[in-house]
Amino acid sequence: MISAVSNGEYDMAADGIAYSPERAELVDFSDFYAVVWQRILVRLDEDRFGGAEELAAGEYVVGALVASTEYIAAAKLVGEARVVVYASAEAAAAGLVAGEVDAVIFDELAGYGYTGIHAVQTKVLADIVTVEELGFIFPHGSDLREAVNSALARMKVDGALDAITRQWFGEDA
Repeated sequence: MISAVSNGEYDMAADGIAYSPERAELVDFSDFYAVVWQRILVRLDEDRFGGAEELAAGEYVVGALVASTEYIAAAKLVGEARVVVYASAEAAAAGLVAGEVDAVIFDELAGYGYTGIHAVQTKVLADIVTVEELGFIFPHGSDLREAVNSALARMKVDGALDAITRQWFGEDA
């Protein structure tokens, strides 16, 4: 998606896109509309490790979405050789439940969404692996960026952005 926007195939994209300096070389980001935490998703009965430090210290295998900031975080935490990539977040979670991996790095909202659906199979550990800011992306120099930033600023001031976040992600989001 980032490449497609960078190449001008799309005028913008919005899909929980986390800012990184490398991505900002390819596209322009809007002001950030959300901050998400990446956490560790495990099977409900996991008792071999309780957090990121223990996960990194063991020989555990971690799943992550291909070409994502979750992958980058997993590779930094345990090394690339211990990361299994999946084509989708759902596939990574299914791999965890099936025992293909010991943990999955997920952004918090996705992880809690998955545990809500499969509460008898998974849980999210308390450790925060990384903190990320999300924005809309545009081809470099796009006039749309200014308009979106203006709308986001108004939504922050009038409380609309917080109301939308609470509506769709709950009071704790």
